[in-house]
Amino acid sequence: MDNVNLVLDQLTTTTQLTDQSNEVASVVDEQALTILYNLVSHLCVACKGIHKSLDNRLAELSQQLETGKNISQMLPFLINLDQMLKLYVPQVSSNYLYLQALIHSSTNKLKQVNGLPPKLRQQLKEFSEQTTPETFSENQQRLAQVFEFYHLALTNKPISFTPELESSAPVKHSLLDQHHHQRICDELQRLISELDFHGKATQQLQKIRDQLLTGVSPDVLPNLCQQVIQLMIEGMREERKESQEYVFSLNQNLQRMNQDFSEHVALSQNIHQNSRVQHKSLTKQIVNLGLEVKASDDLNYTKQLVQQRIIQIGNVLKENDRLDQQVQELAQRLALMDTQLERLRKQSEQQQKRLDTKRNQLFIDSLTQVYNRNALDERMELEYKRWRRYGYQLAIAIIDIDHFKVINQQFGHLAGDKALKVVARALQSSLRDTDFLARFGGEEFVILMPKINADDLMIPLEHVCEHIRSLPFRFKQQQVTITVSIGATLFRDNDKLLDAFERADQALYEAKSRAIDSINIIN
Repeated sequence: MDNVNLVLDQLTTTTQLTDQSNEVASVVDEQALTILYNLVSHLCVACKGIHKSLDNRLAELSQQLETGKNISQMLPFLINLDQMLKLYVPQVSSNYLYLQALIHSSTNKLKQVNGLPPKLRQQLKEFSEQTTPETFSENQQRLAQVFEFYHLALTNKPISFTPELESSAPVKHSLLDQHHHQRICDELQRLISELDFHGKATQQLQKIRDQLLTGVSPDVLPNLCQQVIQLMIEGMREERKESQEYVFSLNQNLQRMNQDFSEHVALSQNIHQNSRVQHKSLTKQIVNLGLEVKASDDLNYTKQLVQQRIIQIGNVLKENDRLDQQVQELAQRLALMDTQLERLRKQSEQQQKRLDTKRNQLFIDSLTQVYNRNALDERMELEYKRWRRYGYQLAIAIIDIDHFKVINQQFGHLAGDKALKVVARALQSSLRDTDFLARFGGEEFVILMPKINADDLMIPLEHVCEHIRSLPFRFKQQQVTITVSIGATLFRDNDKLLDAFERADQALYEAKSRAIDSINIIN
């Protein structure tokens, strides 16, 4: 009996331990399900939008976890989810790289825009030099900062980016400030001055240029830009039509001359062949006559033979006369062809001169006859490559005529044109042979000065200012003193192509903000 009781006690103890184990396993399963549910919930938020099938699978798994199923029953869902996550990991990496590339390209494009405020340009430079973050969220913040830079560039409001901007009051958009408005007007003037169309387009473009020189309001400027684009399209259509007509006419003339030439060649060959035949016939008649005369003893018979041969020789000579007439006609036709060729040659020379003029206009400012911005871009790239290769000093200076708009308003745009021409000639006479001068646009000129030291840079720039200040300008019987302001800098070791130009532009901005007729050099 004692043994039975002992066995019963052991069975009771075993049952209690089994119940406790089941309770512990149930608690563990419940905790695991809770942790798994939280994990899936976070995955739903983090992976939302990557792919629709992944969103649906995560939502289905989340619903399964809410029903409180056993964790062992969830293993197939988890294995399938793991496979899907492995499938879409490359897409996430691709999106991450695309976001980085978008931030980089958008920042570089904005840095290339002319006329940005110096503070914004400095912020862009510092932003580009920052280390690229490794997380997706940090790159999203950088993209938001790029958007803010573009917003600042459009509104020209110097507001620094902070993460709290999202909760701040919205910034009101504004029109371009006076500086940017004037920049666009100058660029439009430069563009018109480089165009060389004929007819009504030229007259209308000149009227628009006159308006720009006297000053236009910001609300009128977009309409003028549209008109210039339309006139450019019309001018290019007319030039294309003229070129097509010239090519068509040239093609017709060449085809006609080719046909005439083929006919002339055939006629010449025919004349040559007939001439040879007549020559052989004449020779044969003479030889036969000599033989017959020699063989004949009868004088009367000999006379008859001679008369017959003379008639035959006369026919041969008549045929030669006809061939001579054909030769003369051929010579006349060849002379006419030569005249046509000469006319085509002159037309080709005129067309070549026109093309040369067009080619020169791509690099020469039509008003001042100095190099234009296109030439400046090419020369700056060339000098930059030489500077990088040979390591000599290279300086760039931007020259701006002070109060140029006042001259246009007070004396008229003809006076402004005269001032630009005189200043351009003065600059050319003040520079070294190795220096390069170009009109950048409006009243601004740019000088590239290779092989000059920082200590020697101020001397030629002061000479330029003094030379222009001393020029005897007279407009409408009134003596006017014209001055210029200059911003300059030297290329630095780590400079990219436009870095020095931007520093010189900033130096000019600072010089004009201090006083007119001043020089500012950023070392």
